[in-house]
Amino acid sequence: MHPDDREIFLDSLEITRKNKIKTEFQYRLRLNNNKINEFHLTQYVTDNKQTNLLIFGLNFNISKVRIKEREDLFTENRWKIALEHSNIGVWDANLLSKKIFFSKQWKEILGYQEHEITDQADEWDRRVHPEDYQRIITIINEHLVGQTSEYIAEYRMRCKDDSYKWVLAHGKVLRNDKNEPVRLIGTHADITDRKLMDNKLRLSQENLVKKVEEKTEEVLKEKYRIETMLDAISDSILVLSNNGLLYYANNSFKALFERACNQTLPKKFIIYDLCGLKLIDSILKIITSKDPKPVIIEPTDGIYFQTSLVHIFLPYSNQPLGTMIELRDITKFQIFENMRKHFVSNVSHELRTPITSISLSINNLIKYKNKMSAVQINETLSMIKESSELLNLMIEELLIISRIESGKIELNMSVFSIIEIISEVKMYFTPQLKSKNIDLIADVNPDLQFYGDSSRINQIIRILIENAIKYSHEYKKIEIKILKNYLGEYNPEILPGILIQVIDEGIGIKQHELPFVFERFFRSEDVREIQGTGLGLSIAKEIIELHKGQIYVKSNSQIGSIFSAFLPDLRKDEAPK
Repeated sequence: MHPDDREIFLDSLEITRKNKIKTEFQYRLRLNNNKINEFHLTQYVTDNKQTNLLIFGLNFNISKVRIKEREDLFTENRWKIALEHSNIGVWDANLLSKKIFFSKQWKEILGYQEHEITDQADEWDRRVHPEDYQRIITIINEHLVGQTSEYIAEYRMRCKDDSYKWVLAHGKVLRNDKNEPVRLIGTHADITDRKLMDNKLRLSQENLVKKVEEKTEEVLKEKYRIETMLDAISDSILVLSNNGLLYYANNSFKALFERACNQTLPKKFIIYDLCGLKLIDSILKIITSKDPKPVIIEPTDGIYFQTSLVHIFLPYSNQPLGTMIELRDITKFQIFENMRKHFVSNVSHELRTPITSISLSINNLIKYKNKMSAVQINETLSMIKESSELLNLMIEELLIISRIESGKIELNMSVFSIIEIISEVKMYFTPQLKSKNIDLIADVNPDLQFYGDSSRINQIIRILIENAIKYSHEYKKIEIKILKNYLGEYNPEILPGILIQVIDEGIGIKQHELPFVFERFFRSEDVREIQGTGLGLSIAKEIIELHKGQIYVKSNSQIGSIFSAFLPDLRKDEAPK
C-alpha cells in the first residue's frame, strides 16, 4: 500500500470497528510488476452474540476508470483553453449544485467583465428573452430526458446595455453511471449579425411571397393584364412549374436568354431539356441548391445578375404551385467594383512612375553632374519638371475627388471671358500639341462672356483637351467649339446657356464602354498602357453638375469622340455649393 494511504486505511478501519458502519475509501497499491494501481475498498462489519466482531471488505480495481477520468479532464481542459482564444463563449452547468460556470468570452459577448456575472443559475435565467425562455427550457428538458442527441437552440440574451443579442447555443449532457444527467456543457456564439441578415432576407422573401400569393388568383383570371405589367419590369423574371415546365417569362428574360444563349426562348419547354446552356445551368443550380440567399451569376461574359428564388403556393393553402426566379442586372455595380480594385493598383503604379523618374534623375545629377553636358543637365531637369507636374496633377485629381465626396467644393461665381480661358488652355498644352503635331482649332466668339466659376470651367476644358491629346495619334486635329444660346439636343429644357464641345480624331471609345466613361476609376480596356487615373472625366462631370449642367459623349472606335457639355446661365439662381 502507498505510504500516504496507510493512515487513511487505518482510520477507516477504526471507524468501521468502532461505529459498526460501512465505510468506503480509495487507495493505491503497488503490484508485483511495480506498477501502482488504484482500488476502491468497501468495508462491512458483522456482529452477533455467537461470533466475534468480523470486518470484511470488497476491493475493486479502478485504475482504468481513473486513467479515463484524467484523460477526459485533460481533453476538457484543452477544449476550454482552445475556446478561450476564440469568440465562442463556454458554459458548464452542474445539475446537482445548480451552479453554472461561464467563461470570460461568454460574459464578454454580453458586454460584461468577468467579475460581473456569478456562477448562479439565475444569471442565465434572467437574461434570456421572455419570449424565448419557455421554448429554450423545453428544448433543454427534451435533451436531458434523452429525446435529442444534443442541445441546439437560437435565442436572445439581454446584454449589459439592455439590448439583446442573438446567440447560437450548442450543448451536450453528461451522465453518471446510473445514466442520470449530472452536467450540461456547451457553447454560445454571437449570431446577431447573421440573424439580422436572415431577418432582412426573410422579410424580403415574405414580402415577395405575400405579393405573389395576393396576386395569384388575379394572375389566373387576368393573365394578360399581369403579364403586361411584368413585361414592363426591367428585372428578368422566369416562372416554372414544379416539374420545370415554363409558366411565364417576361420580355426582359426573353431578351436575356437570346443575348446569353444566342437563340430565341422556346414558347414551351421543360427547363431540364435546355441543360448545357450556361444561363439555364446557373438557374438549375440555384433551384436545386435549396439555398434562399441571393446568388450572383454571369450568364454571359461581362454581364452579372443577382438572382432571387421564391417558391409559389396556391392562395390559402400549402400546395406548391411553382418557382419564380428573379434576375437583377448588377453589371454596373460589378464593373464599378472591378474599376475600384483596378484604381487602387493603377494609382500606386501611376504615382510610382513619376516618383521613380524624379528619384533616378536626381541620383544621376548627384553622381554624374560633373560628367554631364549642359544639354544633358537641362534634359534631366526637364524630365524632373515633367514628372513633378504629372505627380502634382495626379495628387490634385485625388484631392478634388476627396473634396467632392465631402461636399467641400464651392463655386466662385463671376462673369468672365471665355476666350481668355481658351487662350490659357492652348498655351498650357502647346508643348504636348507640338510633340504630336496635333492642331488645336478653337471656334469661339471672342466677345463671349459667361457667368460661372472660371477656374473650374478652365479645369473642365483642360480635362477634355488633355484626353483628346492623350488618345490621339500624331498629325491629327482637335477642335473646341463654344456655342452661345445653344438650343439643341443637349439642352432639352431649353435653358439659356452655352455648349462646350471638344471633337477629336483619336482612338475613340467602344460602344459598350460609353455608359461608364464618366464613372470614377474607369479606364478603357484599350488604353491600359497610357498613363492616367481614370478620374478626369468623373471630375469634369461633377464640376459640370455643380453648375447644374450635363455632359454627353458620342464616339466611334478608331474614328474619334465628341464630348459635349451644356452649362446653363445661373445669373438668376443662387450658385450651387
